[in-house]
Amino acid sequence: MYKLDLHTKARKFLKKLSQKHEKERIIEAIQEILNNPLSGLKLQPPLNDCYSYKKCKPYRIIYLFNSKTTKVSVLDIDHRKDVYKIL
Repeated sequence: MYKLDLHTKARKFLKKLSQKHEKERIIEAIQEILNNPLSGLKLQPPLNDCYSYKKCKPYRIIYLFNSKTTKVSVLDIDHRKDVYKIL
């Protein structure tokens, strides 16, 4: 199991999300990522070190993981139409 590093942007998104069931789905998805970081899709340049997890529709979780430090860094969580614009 990997350790979680939740960046400020992702933390803010979870705080402002008002629907409890959606928040729970995202937390479950993060748990799945921690169990298997390779479950997401590898992104193309310029985000080539990042992965995208799509199983919590319509949201995406953008994350990095380091197998040496056993750490998963969740960079951003947002709606699928907006998540790739800011990174």
